[in-house]
Amino acid sequence: MSTSPKLKEAPEILAESPIMNHPQVRALIYSVLVSGGSFNTLERELFKIFRELFVKLLGAVLEAMDKMILHSAIREGWEVADIHERELETSLGIVRYKRRYYKKRTIDGGHIYGYLLDDLLGLERGKNLTPRLVQMALMVASNNSYRKTASILEELLGVKISHESIRQAVLAAGEHISQWDQETALDGTGKKVVPILIIEIDGTNLKRQLRKKSKKKRKDQKTFELKTAVVYEGWESTITGETKLKNPQYFVYVGEGKEFWEALERHLSRTYDLDGCRRVIVGGDGATWVRQGAEILGAEYQYCRFHLERDMRQLFGGTPELKQAVRKILENNDREAFNILLETLKKDEKDSERRKRLIAFQSLINSVWEGIIDWRKRGKPVPENARGLGVIEANIGHTITRRFKHQCASWTPHGAHCLAKVRCAVRNGNLKELTELKGPPRAVGDEARREYAFNGYWAKKETDGVNKTDPAQWCKATMPAAYGPDQRARELAKVISQLTTEWLF
Repeated sequence: MSTSPKLKEAPEILAESPIMNHPQVRALIYSVLVSGGSFNTLERELFKIFRELFVKLLGAVLEAMDKMILHSAIREGWEVADIHERELETSLGIVRYKRRYYKKRTIDGGHIYGYLLDDLLGLERGKNLTPRLVQMALMVASNNSYRKTASILEELLGVKISHESIRQAVLAAGEHISQWDQETALDGTGKKVVPILIIEIDGTNLKRQLRKKSKKKRKDQKTFELKTAVVYEGWESTITGETKLKNPQYFVYVGEGKEFWEALERHLSRTYDLDGCRRVIVGGDGATWVRQGAEILGAEYQYCRFHLERDMRQLFGGTPELKQAVRKILENNDREAFNILLETLKKDEKDSERRKRLIAFQSLINSVWEGIIDWRKRGKPVPENARGLGVIEANIGHTITRRFKHQCASWTPHGAHCLAKVRCAVRNGNLKELTELKGPPRAVGDEARREYAFNGYWAKKETDGVNKTDPAQWCKATMPAAYGPDQRARELAKVISQLTTEWLF
C-alpha cells in the first residue's frame, strides 16, 4: 500500500495565500510532499525563491516611486533629460531598476543634473552596494578578515561581494567616522555631570605594511602605535549580581599623543561637562603622553596596577619578603624610603642586567609617583561599589588584539585606523547612526557659511561641468551700477548683492 501523502485538498490549502500560488512555491511543496525532504532543504529553497521575489518587488517599487516623483512637487524646476538603468547589490541579491535623469537650469544659464530618486533615498553615485548591505558587511568585517567576511555573506545571504569591496567599504566608513575627531559645532555642549569619570589609556604596536617602502625605511618603520581609550562612569551590578562597567565608551586613534588627547577631549565634551564632574581619573602606564593627558584634562593620574604588579613580579618574584616591603613603601607614599631601598639593591646587585632593570624601575616609579597611590585612598569621595582600575588590558584584547594581531597580519596606519574606528563603533553600538549621518555639524560663522556656499550647491555645479561662480559676481555682471561712477548707485548695488547671496544660501 502506498504511504505517500494524499494531495486531494492541497489546491484548496494553497489557494488561501497569494504567495502560495507562486509556481515555484507550489512546485517545491509538491516535491517535498511526494518525494520527501528535510526541513533544512525546504527552508533553503524557499529562501532562494523569496530572494528572487524580493529583488523583483523592490525594483518595481523603485520604478513606481520614480514615476510618482515625476508628478510631484519634488520635480518642480527639473526636466527629464534621459532614463538610465541602475544595478544595486542588496542584502538579498541584485536589484535592477530604471529611473529618470533630470536637469535644471541655473541662474547663470548653465545646468545641474541629478537622479531625484537616488538623491531622495540617499543612494550615492558610483556605489553599487546598498547602505544596509554595507552596514552588515561592516559588522562582520569588524570581527573577521575581509576574505572571511566575503565568504560569510555569501554563505548566509547568497550575496557575492569581493573582499576588496568590503575593504573599501571599511575604509570609507572609517574615514567618515573619523570626521568626528575634528572640531564640530557640538564641542563643549555636553551637560552630563557624573560623580566619577574614568579614562583608561594604553597603546598597542601593530606591524606595519612595508611592501612599497625602501629597505632603509623598513628598518625604521616596522611598527606603529594604535592608541586606545576606555571611558566609563564607574561600576554597576547586573541582575545576576556580577559587576560591569557603567556606560563604557571605546575610542581609538593613530597619531601623536597630543592629537589623541585633543580628539578624545572633543568627544567627551559633547557628552560631559568635564568641569562639573566631581572626579575625573586617567589611568595608564608610565608613557609621557599618557601623563600629559591627565594634565590636559585637569584630571587625576593613576599608574596602571597591571603594569606595576608585572614589574614587581619580574624583579622581586623570587623574594616575596622584598616584594612585600616595596609594596608597603609605595602604599605609604614614602618616596625617600623607596629611593633608599632601590639604591641599596643596586649597590648590592652583581648581575649587570638585573642592575639595569632596577635602575629602569626606579626611574619609572619616580616619574609616575603622583599616580602610585590608589585613587580610592586619596581622601576624596569614592562610590560605594568602587573597584581598582585595570580594565584597559582586557579591552585592548577585545578591541584591538583579537582583530589586528592574528598570524602574519600587517597594516597601513590608515587602514588600521579606519578598521579600528568601525570596530569601536560596533562596540559602542552606534555604527548604524554614524554611517547614516552625513557628517558632524560645523561651527556656524561667516567662514563656515562661505564654505557651505562653495562646497555645497556651487561645488555640485563645478562637478557637473559648470564653472564655480560667486553669486555676488553675477550680481555685478548684471548691474553696471556696481562699478559705475555714482557712489550711491554702487552702494545700492552692493546691498542688493549681499541680499541676493543671503537669499540663495
